[in-house]
Amino acid sequence: MYKNIFVILNIVISLVLAILFSNFAVIIINLIILLLLLNMLKKEKKDIYLHLIIIYSICIIAMLLLYFGYVAKYGQPYYLGGSDDSNFEIWANKAIKSNNYTLNDVVQNQEFKYYNCNGFIWLLSIIIRFCNWFGGYHTIILRLINTYLLIFIGILAFKYFNKEVRENSKKNIYILYVTILFPNALYVSIHGFRDTVFAFIIFSIFYLTNYIKEQKKTTKILSIIYIILMAYLAYYIREVAIIYIGLSIILNIILDKKITNKKNLFIFLLVCIICILLAIKFNLLGKLTKYLDRYNEYILGDAEGLASYVFSTPLFPIGIILRIIYGSIFPSPTGLLLNNFDIDSICKFIISIGTIFQIYMLPYLFKNIKKIDNIFIMYIIMFFSIILTTFNFRHFITLYPFMFILMGRQFINTEKQYRKKYANIMTVFILLGTGILLLNEVI
Repeated sequence: MYKNIFVILNIVISLVLAILFSNFAVIIINLIILLLLLNMLKKEKKDIYLHLIIIYSICIIAMLLLYFGYVAKYGQPYYLGGSDDSNFEIWANKAIKSNNYTLNDVVQNQEFKYYNCNGFIWLLSIIIRFCNWFGGYHTIILRLINTYLLIFIGILAFKYFNKEVRENSKKNIYILYVTILFPNALYVSIHGFRDTVFAFIIFSIFYLTNYIKEQKKTTKILSIIYIILMAYLAYYIREVAIIYIGLSIILNIILDKKITNKKNLFIFLLVCIICILLAIKFNLLGKLTKYLDRYNEYILGDAEGLASYVFSTPLFPIGIILRIIYGSIFPSPTGLLLNNFDIDSICKFIISIGTIFQIYMLPYLFKNIKKIDNIFIMYIIMFFSIILTTFNFRHFITLYPFMFILMGRQFINTEKQYRKKYANIMTVFILLGTGILLLNEVI
């Protein structure tokens, strides 16, 4: 019953979007992704569709409110009136005009020589070319695709939680809600950014490598092909993908998810030592230093107040501690101090509510130090790679499925009396933090 309702709702919404934006390609794209979604859920209980009806409706409403909110404020539906989301579409159309059909064509194009997002430019050009067969491309299509990919991430996180943390519990559904509807994740995904695509590729590869040894031969071959193709694409979407995907393969396939026994711990440390030696041999540390300096200057250009202090502090020994603390509560909940009632202020307010939830869940994230396994190591490496380099609010979306699984597995194993204790401690922390922020605003 719920499955039929979800499918009907989905098709109706795609028709409404097609009429609203005068674009038939929306229906075609929606139907293709809907079929992929149904295939992903074929082994799940039908009750999940009830939750997806709620989640999908919220996502679409948020997407439309943001779209028309931007149009009302900026006259066009892009972040800050025109940012990476609009540039990607411009560059993709340039790739089409240059007759760049393959990813290698885009990489070799001199116009994109110094771009770090050629994979996404190529992918978007393919989407635009496909849509042109059905009347043309509209920017709402990429946002719809990103929204679906966020839902896919939530479903994979839910499946992982069911298999690895707690089997067949009705309460596991909270992972689905939190992963998809966490404000910053949803906010990033209802734009035309590359980050949701990147996050989906990374988490889907982690998920597949985690279970690849249990798969049948045909499924295993298809998984390997998917991993190879997506790894190649992800590298050209964001180069750090090689580290994340390589780490997934080492942890899940080579070490077989078990880190704590002496043999695997030795292998893992040996791999780390080899990586360090290679980094020294090819002067990667020097290149990394220049990379960090460039991003630090970029971040400082937009930083204000406490953020400015954090990023202006030398990385060692104090700066890294400040970045860890700031990264754990990022994006900072300053949006709760709602000054205006425009689309950007409302979004910051909602994102800040999500950050407050994240702060309350931090004790459960920290408790994972007791269980150092594949998903915990993945999270730690990714967390440090972000806080030491980009520190962009969009990049944190890659962390979220890992983070919420880690939080969730410790939360369910914590007694109620300790949950209350942690809640009280974090309430005091939030009040002190709010006081410091208000004092900083006054000063």
